[in-house]
Amino acid sequence: IARRRNRFGGGEPLIEVHAVRAALDGARASLDDVRGRFYALLDATWADVAAGAEVADGPAAQMQALAQEWVAASRHAVDTLYPYCGLVAARADTDINRVWRDFHTASQHALLMPQG
Repeated sequence: IARRRNRFGGGEPLIEVHAVRAALDGARASLDDVRGRFYALLDATWADVAAGAEVADGPAAQMQALAQEWVAASRHAVDTLYPYCGLVAARADTDINRVWRDFHTASQHALLMPQG
């Protein structure tokens, strides 16, 4: 996160502002948690398939649920951190705005939305 004048006072990099650091650390911890659970299930399922088994309904449903949880955690992280980027992030010609729009568009794909 770039060094800019910010609403928290000084000209220090935003990453050094406690509120920003706490938000980033929380988002990272949440993403690391769900990523770890997703890949643990994926590795176990892959090992079963490599041994000749078919993917059962239970693990397939768990995989989908974890993928949706990962998307939700990602969306929460993006939406929590985006406001710290300031008004420049709202300009349509900025990279951060394009990334924010692309992320929100892609994360609404039918495969990544909760069913039911």
